[in-house]
Amino acid sequence: PGTAELPCAGALPPAPGDPEGSGYPQSRFHAMYRSIVQDGLHALQAPSSEHYDLGDKSRLADFLIDADIRLVTLTALGWLYGVGVLFCLSLCLQVRAEFLKKLHRSGLRFPRRQEAEAAYVGSRTALVTHEELRDWAEGRPTEIGRIVSLSHCWEAREHADPYGYQLEKLAGALEDGDCVFIDYISLYQFKRLRRSEESSFRKAMCNMHVLYSHEHTRTLRIERLTPEDRVKDAKLKSKSIEIYHASSGFVRHVLLRDLVENRTPYCKRGWCYAEMQWSSTRSASHLSREVDSSEDDAAGVAPMSPETFRTTVADSLKFTHRSDAEEVIKLQERVFKEKASSCETLSLSHLSAAALGVGLEALSEYPMLESPGMHSDTFRQQFCSLSFNNSDGAGQGNEALQIVVLQKKLTELQLDQVVITDDVVSQVAEVLHENQTLKRLSLRGCHLKDQGGLLLVEALRTNRMLEKLDVTENHIPKSALAMASAIAAKQVTCAVSHELVEFLQRAAQ
Repeated sequence: PGTAELPCAGALPPAPGDPEGSGYPQSRFHAMYRSIVQDGLHALQAPSSEHYDLGDKSRLADFLIDADIRLVTLTALGWLYGVGVLFCLSLCLQVRAEFLKKLHRSGLRFPRRQEAEAAYVGSRTALVTHEELRDWAEGRPTEIGRIVSLSHCWEAREHADPYGYQLEKLAGALEDGDCVFIDYISLYQFKRLRRSEESSFRKAMCNMHVLYSHEHTRTLRIERLTPEDRVKDAKLKSKSIEIYHASSGFVRHVLLRDLVENRTPYCKRGWCYAEMQWSSTRSASHLSREVDSSEDDAAGVAPMSPETFRTTVADSLKFTHRSDAEEVIKLQERVFKEKASSCETLSLSHLSAAALGVGLEALSEYPMLESPGMHSDTFRQQFCSLSFNNSDGAGQGNEALQIVVLQKKLTELQLDQVVITDDVVSQVAEVLHENQTLKRLSLRGCHLKDQGGLLLVEALRTNRMLEKLDVTENHIPKSALAMASAIAAKQVTCAVSHELVEFLQRAAQ
């Protein structure tokens, strides 16, 4: 996951090399590696005896423990970055953010899982223990804060981050208490000498999507490659990195210029794109962001329907082995359908017009958003919520938005900071005349005009289901006066939030 599509390595963590030769040749050893990966991919498609609920905190812990995945600490990363030997986090262990900061301060690089197991930060292990994970899942006090999954490029076949650029980015983006999944550190890497290491690797590969789509994780993407001038300078100065050396069978220093590089951009890599899409299926899009973007201005990624994803993969993504493309398509469809089928609340923020259109097209696959009602087993009201925050509703986005407004039977619709047209406002007003499900509607900062505002006032005179309307941050002086008058005359029963409406109500009292 997140690895480079390299000539010899395939799309996943580096392929094992031939111990009788040098490097990672395409030999019987590579064929064996490919069979392991394919076994994992097929296991994802086929019915599995072990299913990990993507919304259940305890099942996330179960997966991490079952696959022996360990997370990395932030302090440990800082230490590695400071010394010059880059350690990578793998799926098997979660890493404390403190460990990453320690790597960073020391100028080190990510270590393999095998070496990271012996690392400490003070009196604590650098990798989060399974006991800590179990305490976290069951609500007992721990030092685990957020669980962050890293989506990144492998910049060389032998090591994901040979120049320390990704470690530097991570150390500056993580918070104290963060525990990070980094494939190179968290999973056992080549060469896996023990049967237990191979078993752990296989189990992790079979459910890799859990780390990127679970509601109790978030994704941090490093989409940029190490700058070219930094790469050239490192090679010119004959810098080296400590990696497992296949020919000698030892971990030792190798010159950076002797590594097999891959400069394929993040957005063109099939597995990176899959991780980004898995991450977009969470109920809130802000849980996945690019490392150089703040949470307030991050460019949002909308969930993509399987059909749209298939077209995108076929047209633009790169795989060393084209057979991987079909596998990725099937995995994306499986994850999307599992998440969409149970999603009751969806929040999409900071979407461009194109991304908004993609997200709206996918909404037909969300049955729980479409059909609010009563659960026969618990007799509780379904809370179905849809929100688009700080998104560009211009152009094609508005056309799809009209379909949502007309057809989706939601209890809550939030369009904050979405620039909507008069046509969409008119559609909203028409729906309000007869709608019997919508209880909360937010149009904050939507560039609403008085013409649209007056249409909403007329609709509210007949609608008795809506409980709250938010039209703050819109310049609608005439509409606000009409709303305040209608509320005073008890012609409108819902609560209206707007600066001028509230002022007029206080003045009338």
